[in-house]
Amino acid sequence: ISTAKLADTAVSTAKIADDAVGNTKLNLASDYAFTGTITGASDVVLISTQTTGSTPAINFTSLDNTYNHYQIFFQDLQFASNNQTFILRISDDNGSSFKSSGYLSILHQGYYNGSTVDKSVNASVNHHLISTDVTNASDNRSTFGYVYFRTPATARKHTFVGHNATYNANGYILDNKTSTVYNTNQTFNAVSFLGSSNFAGTFKLYGYN
Repeated sequence: ISTAKLADTAVSTAKIADDAVGNTKLNLASDYAFTGTITGASDVVLISTQTTGSTPAINFTSLDNTYNHYQIFFQDLQFASNNQTFILRISDDNGSSFKSSGYLSILHQGYYNGSTVDKSVNASVNHHLISTDVTNASDNRSTFGYVYFRTPATARKHTFVGHNATYNANGYILDNKTSTVYNTNQTFNAVSFLGSSNFAGTFKLYGYN
């Protein structure tokens, strides 16, 4: 009996052994279209991507509580000048203005050049610190990292956490770990990445629950 002569409901699932279809019958190298809901897969969603050749700022707007967690990854940063500082600020008017005070931000930085190992600590009340001493060398576009935050539409003293690495103009690898609290109960709906000079790079905003 060919499959074309079998009604869709001719054989109930109860009559099919659990191992009736194995790798010898189902070609795992083939492509299949699924029309149902697939569960158990990752719930991370890429919301938007921005790539720039030269800009003073990259903004992500219209942030809300659609997702419980947000993470923005950045890569291949190159600044117009050497020894630049890279920061983030928040907005509660969807990017019309960004807050330049009220932060408690700390940056722990370790660095190594093959012979010298050292560390430093930087702090700011004007922004979330991401990195200092970023290079402008076109062949050193190796800065990669992320900033994490959650439920921006919920009023609280919001915290931001980040980690990134960069290779600077003096031949050091920098390991940057950053933590910030905005020290007022506050909602926000936009963030801005800013540099002390114009910069290039790629930014990806992800959301997940």
